[in-house]
Amino acid sequence: MKRNSPGGRRRWLLPLALFLLAFLPLLWIWHGLYARVALPAAGYRLEINRGSNFTQVAAKLDRDGVIPSALLARVWLRFNAGDTRLYPGAWMVRPPQTTVSLLRLLLAGDTRLASRLTVIEGSTWRQLREQIAQRPDIRSTGQASDAELLAAIGADASHPEGLFAPDTYEFGVDATDVDVLRHLYQRQQR
Repeated sequence: MKRNSPGGRRRWLLPLALFLLAFLPLLWIWHGLYARVALPAAGYRLEINRGSNFTQVAAKLDRDGVIPSALLARVWLRFNAGDTRLYPGAWMVRPPQTTVSLLRLLLAGDTRLASRLTVIEGSTWRQLREQIAQRPDIRSTGQASDAELLAAIGADASHPEGLFAPDTYEFGVDATDVDVLRHLYQRQQR
């Protein structure tokens, strides 16, 4: 009986090593993009501030242990997403998700959580300002006078009464008092 020579075993070692060097990174990439991400059963709340970019959001998701690699997320976005505009606001991401499905969800922008503000018919300007000031989800810009606020929202009127339509309005989590008032004012002007 003839034994395998040591040279015969070495003959398979190089092709095996090359195969593993090529296959393992591809497996890591596939797993990082298409395996389910680690989300709590109740969901994960992600807040995206105005001016944030995908690099910052991917880094936050990576730090929080939601996605396996911010680098993979950025590379996927570079090659697969034409419009990488981020919509500010809060998102409730519920399982099951993969890194790719999570990125597509953020790109779509239609599943953001929104805060609501109801302006009741007959509300005065003073009541509206108090209502906005009492909301913890609306940041104050510190503009104290009526004239400053009217100028900030682009209103030409000298007095604010009657400029804001009674209705229920939705706004993002990062909204300021000026953003909300501008939205209310523009809606009334239509």
